[in-house]
Amino acid sequence: MFEKMNAKPITFPNSHAKYELLTPINEGTIEMIMIHLEPGQEDQQLVEHSGEESGLVLKGEMTIILEDEEFLLKEGDSIRFKSSIPHRFFNHTNETAISVWGMTGRVL
Repeated sequence: MFEKMNAKPITFPNSHAKYELLTPINEGTIEMIMIHLEPGQEDQQLVEHSGEESGLVLKGEMTIILEDEEFLLKEGDSIRFKSSIPHRFFNHTNETAISVWGMTGRVL
């Protein structure tokens, strides 16, 4: 069944990112999230969880840390990885980066 949803803001304490849930929560196995990643993130704590993630940078640049590797993603670049790999996103520029992510597993 088709269900349209308006983006729902999600906030995390001490985050330099604005998250918007683009799909209904607790429906299906894939969550779509838009991330507005502001410059200046200091927390580089890696996270891990079940599932898989795939993201596309719509605007700006962002760095993805996967365990001990860093990947610079620019506008139009995409990436996919298992969420069980310790990871982190951060913005190394002075401009907001905007990306869209599809995630499986229970993230939110």
